[in-house]
Amino acid sequence: MSNPEELSLTSYAAVMAGLGAGLPLRRALELADVPETAWEPGAEHWQRELDESAATDLSEVVAFDAALVQQQRRFEPVTEPITSDVAAWACFRRHFVTATDAAAFLAERELSFGAYARLEADWLHRTAADEALATALREAMSEPLGPCPALTRTPSPLLAESPLPAPSTEPLPAVVDSPSPSLATVVVAPPVAAGPLPLGAPVFASPVASTNETLGPWSVKPSVAVPFGGGVAHPPAPSPPAAAVAARPAAPAGGTMLSLA
Repeated sequence: MSNPEELSLTSYAAVMAGLGAGLPLRRALELADVPETAWEPGAEHWQRELDESAATDLSEVVAFDAALVQQQRRFEPVTEPITSDVAAWACFRRHFVTATDAAAFLAERELSFGAYARLEADWLHRTAADEALATALREAMSEPLGPCPALTRTPSPLLAESPLPAPSTEPLPAVVDSPSPSLATVVVAPPVAAGPLPLGAPVFASPVASTNETLGPWSVKPSVAVPFGGGVAHPPAPSPPAAAVAARPAAPAGGTMLSLA
């Protein structure tokens, strides 16, 4: 099935390899030469294709895995001299295959089995395509075994940050008679004068219990109200006089008086 978004499987694998190496999406797209507008529909297309292939013949899955492994190698550190020097590779390989503990041999040199396997496959492909290189490798393998070469690793240059665009030196256009605030217009509010609020400003007072004023069965004394501005405190208004209690009339002589109290 052709991809209507024109994103090839190799390009999809290249972007996925960049994301797997920790690159942001924009940088991964840039290195894979994939337009940003083509990524989302193309990625959805290949995800559907791979899901269908995983449930059927696995052909697309196998092709994607091969392309992904190939693209991941672009982001691996370069291990020298065994990547480019045939004699160094032959010596290192002989030390590896004769080591009593291959895992410890690689661990001491901070090289994973996967990285060694990719080096082995790379040299195999190169010697298969180049007879002179294959002859040089056979001769190096037959030489007396020397000390194992020391390894150096250089991070992939593709993992470096992309250079930032140079800042523009053109001046910003002036804004004339702009109806809305802009960079060319600065509005400064006048300072707020400090001072007390007028005496008529609202105040909050809470009742405070007291024992020297009696208003009915509860004893309450209003608190002193102070304006916000720090004005002079006003004394509380005098309490209204308590209502006089009428005297109970005396019972008539020789009779009984009913009380409603």
